[in-house]
Amino acid sequence: MPRGRQWRALAIVAGGCVLGFPLLSALALQHISATRSLVFTGLLPLSTASFAVLRGKERPSPRSGPLPHWARRRWPDLPWRAAAAARWPAMR
Repeated sequence: MPRGRQWRALAIVAGGCVLGFPLLSALALQHISATRSLVFTGLLPLSTASFAVLRGKERPSPRSGPLPHWARRRWPDLPWRAAAAARWPAMR
């Protein structure tokens, strides 16, 4: 259970997830195409993981084991894939 000041932070995050994201996404869809919003929403997990590494200095635990074979092949070109996904709506 959260303690003391953690409740305030939890309420802010919950409000952003429950109210902020859907409302702001609906407002944004009035000005951009659904294709662009889909790419943006698809890149959110990548940005979340990037900020977790940069700000929280999070790393995979040794207990998580080595990367599976498909991840070892695809991990080095992840930035290029993200850039291609971001450019895709502009090319259409």
